[in-house]
Amino acid sequence: MQRVTATTLATFDIFRGLSIQDRNFIATSMMLREYKHNESLISASDGRSEVFFLLSGTVRAHANSKAGKQVQYEDLSSGMMFGELSAIDGEPRGNDCIAVENATVAVMTSELFYQVMQDYPTVMKAVLQRLAKLARKHIQRVYEFSTESVGTRVQLEIIRMIEDGTGFKKGTSVLFDKVPTHADIASRISTHREAVTRELKRLERIGLIDWKPGRYAVHDITEFKSFTLNQPV
Repeated sequence: MQRVTATTLATFDIFRGLSIQDRNFIATSMMLREYKHNESLISASDGRSEVFFLLSGTVRAHANSKAGKQVQYEDLSSGMMFGELSAIDGEPRGNDCIAVENATVAVMTSELFYQVMQDYPTVMKAVLQRLAKLARKHIQRVYEFSTESVGTRVQLEIIRMIEDGTGFKKGTSVLFDKVPTHADIASRISTHREAVTRELKRLERIGLIDWKPGRYAVHDITEFKSFTLNQPV
């Protein structure tokens, strides 16, 4: 198995302000782990507080209701960090994480994570900025659940996919190699699959998107955002 290196850590926002020597020093205390499709990385009941850095593959953060319904938060891709909340406050995990496809992660103990934040102000600043971004994102979702129609929530979820870098830009368009299923989107925006399907088909009919296997695309990002933001209340 390969080892974690300074080059590995340079792909993560919180370490980019460090010298290669500092990144290499941190990397020597980290471990690599590999997970198979559908294998659990984090469980809300596991009692651990390690921090994960996703090197390859896709990981899904989700929670399960008492009735067994899965509520999805987001899909994490390479270059993303997760699990840091328990490392910071010592509280139990708030959700589960499973590998949607085979995944490789670099793992840091909570003790090392805390020490790195104390030793390197640029890391501390990056972590705080990330937490602020997450808080704003979840506040926005709560607002949308209370004020926006299902159709608008679908559109806003597509905009989040664009802004999170899920797709790649080609001129004024954005293309997606893979997208969440209709059921996945429904779980994220608190609705049902049929409502998501209806809205995606409507957006296709009016020419804003293509949403079918082999061709997932938003034709014009500016036009799509303008359409979404000017929906009647």
